[in-house]
Amino acid sequence: MPPVEQIGIVVRDVDQAVEFFTSTIGWGPFKIREGEQKGFTYDGRTGDCRLKMAFARSGSVEIELIQVLEGETPHSDFLRLHGEGMQHLRFRVNDFDGMIAALGKAGVDPLWHQKIPGIAAFAYMKNDKTSGLMVELFERKESKEGRAGTRTPAGQSSTTLPPVHQIGLVVRDLEKAAAFYHSTFGIGPFSIVPKMRFDGIILRGQPTDSKVKLGFADSGPLQIELIQPLEGENIYTEFLRSGNEGLHHLGFEVDNFEGMLAKFERQGIEPLFWKNFGSMAFAYLDTGKIGGVIVELLWHQRS
Repeated sequence: MPPVEQIGIVVRDVDQAVEFFTSTIGWGPFKIREGEQKGFTYDGRTGDCRLKMAFARSGSVEIELIQVLEGETPHSDFLRLHGEGMQHLRFRVNDFDGMIAALGKAGVDPLWHQKIPGIAAFAYMKNDKTSGLMVELFERKESKEGRAGTRTPAGQSSTTLPPVHQIGLVVRDLEKAAAFYHSTFGIGPFSIVPKMRFDGIILRGQPTDSKVKLGFADSGPLQIELIQPLEGENIYTEFLRSGNEGLHHLGFEVDNFEGMLAKFERQGIEPLFWKNFGSMAFAYLDTGKIGGVIVELLWHQRS
């Protein structure tokens, strides 16, 4: 599988989400477009829909915001079940049919898919084996023309972040997920930290102790992080307890941790789960109110 090409985020209102991500994270310019999609297959049924989408880049990866205007799609079901947030990772493939067949042998079949002869093909792949991860396979003939749509101004924010460094997923069984992602999607192999202890970490303003299992792998320039909570209360246990599993946060490496944290706090965005350990620090921010994306600030002391 090639590197992650796109992160798909389901939102209630594309325009509102664009404004928030532009002013808060510094993403943009976005290109916004609306369109009908006819004749797709969703969960064995043929259907039509109308979507409003916005696209911007963050380093090597494209950010896609998706709002369902009409019809039933995986996005409308995701919004109903989970609310706004990251829904899928997209991978561009050269042999769409071959990849579909290979994943089918591993027990992962298309959920939402369509082939437009001579133009493009896509398939969202997910089942109980994928530990909550929705994967989109995408094949398209290269076009010299860019996407049609309305372009928004470039992102301007006092808290403008660098490109996405990490995609974090919370799973119930890390070793099972890591093995499946590697054997089926080609993500990995994962380097696993069996037990990481966090003492005195701040959760919603209160100190707490917790232990987690971590797994790390690369997908091109992006880091994929798997997290399995083991002991104690943290934002990962909250995520699983709410019925979620899979895509959880986006991590950004910053040079000035305390300074960036203070800038977000001045915008009214508080840390949910954080600690500065001296040689490294991280903070998950309360950025999920619009768009459902939790931002993690990451800092490591450089030698």
